[in-house]
Formats: sequence, C-alpha cells, structure tokens
Amino acid sequence: MERAEALAALVSTARLIGSAAAETCPLARPESVLSLIPEWYAMSRGFTFATVLFGLACASPRQESPPPDLSVVRTELDTLWAQYSAAAIAGDPDAIARLYTDSAYLVESGLPTVRGNAALRSVVKDVLGGVRFLESNVRPELTETAGDRVLQFGTYRDVLQQSGQPAQVVVGRFAAVLQRDSTASWRVSRLIAVADSTVPLSVKPS
Repeated sequence: MERAEALAALVSTARLIGSAAAETCPLARPESVLSLIPEWYAMSRGFTFATVLFGLACASPRQESPPPDLSVVRTELDTLWAQYSAAAIAGDPDAIARLYTDSAYLVESGLPTVRGNAALRSVVKDVLGGVRFLESNVRPELTETAGDRVLQFGTYRDVLQQSGQPAQVVVGRFAAVLQRDSTASWRVSRLIAVADSTVPLSVKPS
C-alpha cells in the first residue's frame, strides 16, 4: 500500500512538473508522454523518475546569450588583423602565434596542414626565415556569429620577397573561425588561406 501511494505521489509530481514546463517544452506535457506508453510502465519507478527529471530539464531551459554587436566585433577583429599584418612585416613568429588559440588549425597554400600553436609557430618561423613580408593586408568581407564564435570570410594581399628575388604580389581568399580567450581577446582558431587562382602572381614595380 505504501509503495503504491509513493508511486502515485511521484506520478502526480511528474504531472505537475510537466504542466509547469509545457509552455516551453511541449514534450513535457503529461498527456504527451503518458499517452505513448503502456499503463503498467507508466506506474513503474523507472519511468516515474525519468519523467520527473525530464520535466525538470524542460522547466529550466538554457538561457541563450544575446548575440554580440557585429559592428563592435568587426572593429575588434580589424585590430587583430592589423596586429597580424604588423607581426608578419616585422618577421615575428611569436607575435603571430600569440594571435592563435592553443588548438589552432591552419590550412594555407604551399604549406602542410598545421595543428596546434607550437607547430604553427615552428612553421611560421621557417617561412619568415626565407621570405620577407613587405606588405600585408587582410580584408574581411563577411562576418557572421556562430554561438560563441565568429566566422569571417574575405581576401588578403601580401607583397613577399625572397632573398635575391624581386618582390611578388600574392592575392588570396581566406575563411577564419575566431573565438575569445580567457582574457576576452579574440584569437584565430581555424584559418584557411588559399591563393586566388583567378589573380596571377605579379612582380611589384620597384
């Protein structure tokens, strides 16, 4: 008798929780759940506890953060790309690596796929050891939010010079995933940079 009363009380609790959550979670409505299963299982302890937990989960929906102000985000990311260009021109691999996350992933024309910040710094150091960046410009064209991350798509234009060679103008396209670090500063998490095959390499006039 006590067991039956306890189960009945739990079922009643499940119904109350489900009713409270019904507006934000239609599946939590008691009739939506209980009508789908046999009566003997609806009175079982396992189902009753599952219904209570389900109701609680629905009764407390996760609050979404408001989307960021894209105009502010674009300005902040313009600063990041300016730092990126300055570091490239200065030939500073450490400064470039600091603009990436620890789990950075880089795909760029002429380079092997790079995974992780340490590997990225090593590759950038090798590149800068043989090539000078005379100019570097990143031009984002599209910025979109994706949860707590930002996606950017655009173009870049670099003027590169190898030792003893004339400077070359390289134009390309990029896609990047950016996220904030623990200090709320933006960092590059994923970057794909591909030379634009529709724009031939050209020698920069001296």
